[in-house]
Amino acid sequence: MIKMDWRSFKKKIFHGVYQGAALMVLSMFMAGFVNMIRSDGLLLVEVWKPSKALEDSNGYLENISPDEAWSLHADGKIRFVDAREPFDFEELHLPGALNIPPRDMEKELLQLRNIVQSGMTLVTYCDGLDCVLDFKLAKALKTNGIHGVKILDQGWIGWYEAGYPVEENMSQ
Repeated sequence: MIKMDWRSFKKKIFHGVYQGAALMVLSMFMAGFVNMIRSDGLLLVEVWKPSKALEDSNGYLENISPDEAWSLHADGKIRFVDAREPFDFEELHLPGALNIPPRDMEKELLQLRNIVQSGMTLVTYCDGLDCVLDFKLAKALKTNGIHGVKILDQGWIGWYEAGYPVEENMSQ
């Protein structure tokens, strides 16, 4: 049987606690760094979204209600742009929507400009009130000279809960 004195035991406990704390701090630092460099990282400070308009440095980005969006969609006057990740888009999305996460917006600028030039309004959306990808995308579009972009109030959830139709990707 191995005998251990009290001093040796305390030393082992101290080292175990110290190593555990060091691993936690290192893990938190690494997670924060990865979150910071990811284009779709989690926000540490939430962006507040008033119900009628979103203010940015160049003016306002207008919201549109699901009811108004449905009416304009039925008249063929808007095109939805889903700012969510492709796997969310493939599950279910709004009718005729394009899937363009904010990080991919620059690749699709020409297509989006052509849609706006054809007389249609772009309506960005993401999951719901806590999601700000729609705001990021609309702001980036405005910064790149595409004006008149609207943001779907309450996002995908608001549309779905209002009972309007959704599409699923048929390639699954």
